Amino acid sequence: MRRHRVTESEVSIALGAVLLAFFLDGFVRDSAPAMAVALVAVGVLIAIGLYRINDPSPIAAIRVRDIALVLAGTLLVGACVRVLGMPSELAAALVGLLAGALPFLTTRISAGTAGALYVGAFAGMTSPVVLLGPQWLIVSGLLTGIWWSIARDAWAGIGGRMGTVAFAGVAMTSLLAWAFGMHAEPLHRPAYAWHEMLAIIVACIASAVLTHALAYRWKLGPVLGSAAPVAAVVVLTWPLRSTLGVHVVPVEALSAAWLGASFVGMTAPARLNGRRWMLPLMALAFAYLLLAFQARLAGLGGDLGATAATAVIAVIGAASLLAPRR
Repeated sequence: MRRHRVTESEVSIALGAVLLAFFLDGFVRDSAPAMAVALVAVGVLIAIGLYRINDPSPIAAIRVRDIALVLAGTLLVGACVRVLGMPSELAAALVGLLAGALPFLTTRISAGTAGALYVGAFAGMTSPVVLLGPQWLIVSGLLTGIWWSIARDAWAGIGGRMGTVAFAGVAMTSLLAWAFGMHAEPLHRPAYAWHEMLAIIVACIASAVLTHALAYRWKLGPVLGSAAPVAAVVVLTWPLRSTLGVHVVPVEALSAAWLGASFVGMTAPARLNGRRWMLPLMALAFAYLLLAFQARLAGLGGDLGATAATAVIAVIGAASLLAPRR
């Protein structure tokens, strides 16, 4: 009997199922009827986009090195946040800087391999209020590492795929923790005034455009293109948190918006297919989803990346309706 080999298409279906479950639970569930109708329409575009990005090629073998690097990134960010009290966005960005710099420092590590550190960083961002105890952080790092080793070639060039993989690992860990009675209540999600929402939208568009330019036009690569501006934004705005929090928008929200939108900017030019309008539209879609996000999934690592992937794939789905693939 011929042995069946798992393909990227099947891995994409698994990731797509994770993303759709995230979308339904994080956005559609408990939303107002009018909002739910609009979100269901977005869900249809996501389904179309998921169909468009399928890849039937066989997957590569599981690599222990990928799992180890993801776990290392998870523990590094977890230690920075839980022990040193560092903002999670800054901790993830610093690990991203390390991951992006490694291929320039040594030829023994490729950009694709080093990217596993950045994937782990997103799992490490999980709030200690949501996952109690370091043991669950280790479990989430291991599960995310296994996910990444299997899915590292799936959804190539799709912004937010790293975070989606991290969310899959963290969500599985969260379910395990809940089964053992060690899962806490979700975090509070604040309501924003109109000027705060405007600031978040502007930050999202600026982040996506800058990240894309750094990553592809200036050849820094998507990981450095994402991490470097995030680190700069957090460092520059954190001393102004009292002023910004009163007059513009809470620094935590601004930093999270910038980080999440940078994942949108990691979308490869080939995915845009020469349509420059797609990137700012993806950023706008991300900002809309970010502001509509439900509290139930808040605090889970990878939620920003999964939100970015949702926006990116939905716009790809919309673009394919405008100009269907031949």
